[in-house]
Amino acid sequence: MNAKKLLGLGLASAVLLGSGVATAFAADVDHEVQTQTGTTPVTVQVNDESDPDPINPVTPTDPTSPVLPGQTRLTLNHVPTAYDFQTTVSDGQYTVNSGTIGSGTAGDGSEDIVVFNSKVGRKWNVKATVANEQLSITKSGTTTNFPVTSFKITSTGANGNGSAQEVSATGYQGVVAQDVNAASGATLDAENNTSSMSIPVSAVSIGFTDNTHVIKAGDTVTGTIDYQLYMVTTV
Repeated sequence: MNAKKLLGLGLASAVLLGSGVATAFAADVDHEVQTQTGTTPVTVQVNDESDPDPINPVTPTDPTSPVLPGQTRLTLNHVPTAYDFQTTVSDGQYTVNSGTIGSGTAGDGSEDIVVFNSKVGRKWNVKATVANEQLSITKSGTTTNFPVTSFKITSTGANGNGSAQEVSATGYQGVVAQDVNAASGATLDAENNTSSMSIPVSAVSIGFTDNTHVIKAGDTVTGTIDYQLYMVTTV
């Protein structure tokens, strides 16, 4: 008998064995002793993380500019999937504030900034900036850059609740989401500052300059918004 035939027999045996075991387990139902059952309750106590945070200094001089610690339980898990704006041709100066955030369907999560945090007393924030402080367009192989003069995000977790935060102007990185204590003064607790927290972005506006008047009707100007999560301090 050659190796191929032996392999075939092995597979057949495995199939028959598996079938027999399944039949035996199914037959157990016919041998139950009625009313003779038991239960064991299971509980899992979820505690606040006690490991110290690797941050130096512990309390930054400027809480809006913390150092960048290496964290495994403080993570930025999601940012808005898209900012798609609409505008008309302008004489050099553009201010755009209408368009679609995320998928355009409010509440589906595509417009959210999502942060995961494992420690009740950990203070954190998320900053945003326009990459290279510019938008751009490419025509016939030539790229033209447009300086960004203003970029504002309105979210439920930045600069109070629901106010527009200037997040990019002359290089300034602004806070677009932060812990509830920094946003509203509420006391940090397990409910409002642990696990996965979603901060919806409700409005966006952007301003930029096209002094050379390269932009024409039908063009698409592109850019990238970068986000960075920071730990501010731990109380």
